[in-house]
Amino acid sequence: MPFRHAYRYLAQTPFLTAVIILSLAIGVGTNTVVFSWLKAAVLNPLPGVTAPVQLLETKDDTGTYVTTSWLEYQDLGGQLPSFSSIAIQRMRVLNLGDTVREARVYAELVSANFFAVLGVAPQSGRFFHADEATQPGSAPVAVISHEFWQRNFEGAPDVIGRIFKLNGVTFTVIGVTPPEFQGGYNHLAFDVFLPATMAERLVPATSELKHRENRPYVMLAQLRPGVSPAQAKGELDAAAKYLIANHPDTNRGLGFELLPVWRSPRGGVTTVASLATLQIFAILILVVVCANTANLLLARASGRQREIGVRLALGAGPGRILRQLLGESVLLGLLGALGGILLSLWGTDLIRQLPLPAGLPIHLAPTVDGMSLVFAIGIATTCGLAFGLAPAWQLARSDVQTSLSGGRGSIQGRSRLRDILIGTEVAVALLVLVLAGLFLSSFRHALTASPGFDAGRVLLLGIDLGERGYDRRTGGTLLNDLLQRLEAMPHVAGVAAANYVPLDMRGLSTGVISIEGKNFDPNRRILYYAVSPGYFSTLGIPLLAGADLASSQRADLPLDAVIDDEMARRYWPNANPVGHRFEVDGTTYVISGVARTPKLERMNEAPRPAAWLSIRNRFVSAPILHIRTNQGDPRTLLPAIREAIHQVDPGLALLDPRTLTQHIEGNLFIERIPAHLLAVLAPLALGLAAIGLYAVVAYSVALRTQEIGIRLALGATPQALVGCLVWQSMRVVLISGAVGWCLALAAGWYLQPKLVNVHLGDPLIYVGLPVLLLAVALFACWLPAQRASRVDPIEALRAE
Repeated sequence: MPFRHAYRYLAQTPFLTAVIILSLAIGVGTNTVVFSWLKAAVLNPLPGVTAPVQLLETKDDTGTYVTTSWLEYQDLGGQLPSFSSIAIQRMRVLNLGDTVREARVYAELVSANFFAVLGVAPQSGRFFHADEATQPGSAPVAVISHEFWQRNFEGAPDVIGRIFKLNGVTFTVIGVTPPEFQGGYNHLAFDVFLPATMAERLVPATSELKHRENRPYVMLAQLRPGVSPAQAKGELDAAAKYLIANHPDTNRGLGFELLPVWRSPRGGVTTVASLATLQIFAILILVVVCANTANLLLARASGRQREIGVRLALGAGPGRILRQLLGESVLLGLLGALGGILLSLWGTDLIRQLPLPAGLPIHLAPTVDGMSLVFAIGIATTCGLAFGLAPAWQLARSDVQTSLSGGRGSIQGRSRLRDILIGTEVAVALLVLVLAGLFLSSFRHALTASPGFDAGRVLLLGIDLGERGYDRRTGGTLLNDLLQRLEAMPHVAGVAAANYVPLDMRGLSTGVISIEGKNFDPNRRILYYAVSPGYFSTLGIPLLAGADLASSQRADLPLDAVIDDEMARRYWPNANPVGHRFEVDGTTYVISGVARTPKLERMNEAPRPAAWLSIRNRFVSAPILHIRTNQGDPRTLLPAIREAIHQVDPGLALLDPRTLTQHIEGNLFIERIPAHLLAVLAPLALGLAAIGLYAVVAYSVALRTQEIGIRLALGATPQALVGCLVWQSMRVVLISGAVGWCLALAAGWYLQPKLVNVHLGDPLIYVGLPVLLLAVALFACWLPAQRASRVDPIEALRAE
């Protein structure tokens, strides 16, 4: 049947048609938004990259992915003949210009073949020559992004050859990247691209080009055509053994592995996992929509018995009737797809406007492209066939004589198929409600739960000592002086410096430790970072045994470290660890104290062994200052802090000032996006289930008008009639609700390790939400039943 005939029929029931199209638009739009983002994260994790590039990751013996060193990258070049090329990259935050010292740009330091490996061509100018990334400091040339060109050079056509300064070093622009290219890291957008060999000019104190233990780089690789994964793995294993044999101190326990770019351990795989979870929720919403729509069409089908009977009597075969009715359903699906596409355009635009954490150039840009449109039309058509098949099959198999005589057969009033559809809708809606409750509760606890330290009234700000040319000796002296000045300021309760901040999405350093007096065990792995004395009192981390780190000026004392109680429990289970020694990263430390284990990388992490190492022997080129105030908002002290820092060195800039609370909230943004979307999807599932139940029960009751009139005429009371009608529907709701509850309990058990302070069987979630759904279902069933009980028996019988 042509679509125009289907359109004419749908126009005869405008309200029902509008409800179906709107619910489909919501379901299709939600799925399209999430699919567009998930597709981009998996199929196009590096926008603008055209080459089949993979990540060449370094992996330690505990399965943790770590970065690589410049010298290790150079060694690998001659060890891997199956690879056509390997590029290297690292991120750097640099000062722009001379006058505005706190203007920052995000740069990638890369190898000369970086753009060739990624298959990127310049928009204008050229990219690096091989000799421009060979000798340290020999080529102060830069490739700038399209956005940086527009923002800082106002899109000037003669930008090639222009100069600008980064960290006081003058660079010449040699090329501009295409607008769609962002860089070589998932979900990050960079301003400038520089030869990695310029690292020492930009940060004179760095040792990353000389020392193997300095591992800030990430490798990207291309395999030669025809190379099998097994052949590549064999070469990588051989290269790892070669490096272990020649450099056992830095490569012990390390191997190499190829990963698709979307599985990047630096945020890629986490983002994909979150989006996959959202996609599952969106599909469940669509299941509710389809069950709801199928029920509405099934109920409406009973009103078409006579029409279909006439068509069958005139010679139309069941196949033609089936095609006609499925055509109507597919048309509904396509109209829903049109509304869903419009909603998805709005949804993707909303995602791009989400607030993002400071400190990283995060770029979220899901777009509705051709594949997204095909996906939307495909799922809408599939839904049209799915929810139209049941009523179409029922009508196409109708008995002609029964239909012409006015009967409605098996689809009148009550139907086993209708009960199955209602049950599916209720079970899935309850599953979505409970799972959304789990994730929302986990996110709320992540925001409010104690991380093991006191984040209130703590100001964070960075300074870049390496950019100013300080080394370990001069940088340590300046940092000590600066900490003393800040601690003497009014309203300052504590000051410390560290090279990391807890709960940063970039993670912490990990390493295998050797314990004095015990056999080496490669599974003794810890998190660690360097801090100054006073760190624990500044952050409010209680010391359970021993004492704080020794003063940074006590060069006569051995290097010390404070460990957490989880490290003490695992590695010194029956002894007091204070005074014992361990080695990490080639340096031996004596344990001065034991602190209570805080959350260091994620709010839902299990306790992990961790150590805070003395900053005395470590040059932290970009330390983060932690300043606790004793009253009010710590940001009010920024002007005085800036003045104190400039008294020590007028050229030092305050980088990324923020409170510790802001830092934690910003780094929870990956959890925030699913939580916000689920806050919309859960009420949507509840609303769709309520609308579906009400519409189906109301339509079913309307079809039973004659039966209701007879019952009332024979003496049935309205109250008894209401109870009977409600029970017939609620029985299905209760059974399907129990099934959905069991599924939700199983899903909650599976998700338990990933949730923050959410207990399996939480009564507010596992009792409160099902009761809410049952209450809404009860009202949706009671309202049409109550109306039916007030019908006039004579009018009801006369209507038939």
